[in-house]
Amino acid sequence: MQALARRHGARVSFEGGETQGQVEARPATPFSVMQEWADLGFELTRAALRAQLGPTPAPAMRGSQC
Repeated sequence: MQALARRHGARVSFEGGETQGQVEARPATPFSVMQEWADLGFELTRAALRAQLGPTPAPAMRGSQC
């Protein structure tokens, strides 16, 4: 885990027998903020539809003889 954290630029510290890693996030851009808003709206709409319609059945696989 420590090697993975270091490979991605995390600062690793050891305190009281525990290991903590901290990664600095890049600053948000106007595009990334708009993308997050769009994703949130999509997920809220999806959750509302699921609450109304219930779970959807799994799609049938092509070529299956069910």
